Amino acid sequence: PRALGLTLVKTGTFNDEGADGFAEAGETISYTFGVTNNSAVAVTGVTVTDPLITDPPNSGSISCPGGNPIPSLGAGAAVICTGSYILTQADVDAGQVDNTATADSNETDATTDDETVLLAQNIDWTITKTGVFQDESGDGFAQVGETIDYTLAVENTGFVTLTNVAVTDPKVTPITCPGGNPIPSLAPAASVDCTATYTLVQADIDAGSRSNTATATSGGTSDDGSDDVILPRALGLTLVKTGTFNDEGADGFAEAGETISYTFDVTNDSAVAVTVVTVT
Repeated sequence: PRALGLTLVKTGTFNDEGADGFAEAGETISYTFGVTNNSAVAVTGVTVTDPLITDPPNSGSISCPGGNPIPSLGAGAAVICTGSYILTQADVDAGQVDNTATADSNETDATTDDETVLLAQNIDWTITKTGVFQDESGDGFAQVGETIDYTLAVENTGFVTLTNVAVTDPKVTPITCPGGNPIPSLAPAASVDCTATYTLVQADIDAGSRSNTATATSGGTSDDGSDDVILPRALGLTLVKTGTFNDEGADGFAEAGETISYTFDVTNDSAVAVTVVTVT
């Protein structure tokens, strides 16, 4: 009777080809497969397999000294096989890669080993808010009831797919995004333009500008984008002065000491309130 058996030790190392400390689709994991013959005799036809590496979308191979299958592995002998795996976006989103390799031969039962490689995730995005004043009256000046159209551009600047990105602005509602708000999914390097409209009130006209901040939130993390829209204002006063002679002597003629009463009609022709109006 002979004791026949193989031992398999699988090790994975993430290769940060981008040299930025984060995993992204297209980078790789290098695997080593240490196969040891624990038998007292040589075994033949030792095959090392790992479907993660050899099946689509990678369709790579596992290389062993002398070939795979290993033609013969002597008693107590060990070899190191190698393989490489290309990360997919799903791997990066998951933050890890789990897989199992198998070593088998013509004379022994199969043996397996699992490996989990953790992937550092870069989760990041920006929101850029841009407002354009709409001069519906066509007079070149801002008035109550006219509007500002906002574009809120949300861009995924990280390497992980974002999900359920909520775009909010406490002073502008509703905010409409393609596919809905929250944005269901936003792939790395992708961007979405959301839109909203704000109607001017007198306080905006008086201030001469409209400032506010929008927020994009995903997974409890947020980013803000602010914009200051300058509102053109027409400022001006009209003064109408009227004088009336008072014939205190009641003789139809002016005399020294009689008076003229004046009225000064001051009108604010602006779309905004004006302060400290002095009449001299």
